[in-house]
Amino acid sequence: MNAESILQKIRHIVFPERDEFPPSYFGELNYQCSRVIFPASLVCIFAWLNYVGVDRQICPNEPLIPFLRYGLTVVSLIIFILQFFKFFKRHSMALLAILGLYLESATGIITGLAKGDPVYMGGYFFVLMIPLVAPMKKIILWSEILFSVALFFIVGLSHGMDVSMTFKKLAGELTIHVDNLQKTLGDNSTKQITIP
Repeated sequence: MNAESILQKIRHIVFPERDEFPPSYFGELNYQCSRVIFPASLVCIFAWLNYVGVDRQICPNEPLIPFLRYGLTVVSLIIFILQFFKFFKRHSMALLAILGLYLESATGIITGLAKGDPVYMGGYFFVLMIPLVAPMKKIILWSEILFSVALFFIVGLSHGMDVSMTFKKLAGELTIHVDNLQKTLGDNSTKQITIP
């Protein structure tokens, strides 16, 4: 047995061929989610583990942050295993929604606990964009995003986050990056971008 046939068998187990098309749009979304859930859950198992040490340095007084990071690994591992059962494979949108809800919620809480530190805000903005490309119902996607933003503000404000200062810091960071980009490009014909 050669390596190519082994890879084909693994591919067939992970991404089985379609023998029929779902009769509804909802069924098609579940099928598309079944194709996304394998790589998404696999990546999320390991995605946050490297950040635990950094969190302990940046926010040493927030012991909840590492638990939330490890929680993504646990949730992702459970979803990774469940997707191989036929019942859960048929309901892949629910699995992907659970994974997305945990990722969005935990990121909102972590960023709130960090009081909107710019180091965390960049990652938070990135995570907020992830659900927008997921093959799920729009009501699920927008609910996850809004819930995450609400958690961010609730946790951040309850921990003393100064919203105006947070966004001023972000604006300053953005101005620095734009200036550096303009210097790198060496294009003097572009207008100077300033942020109030």
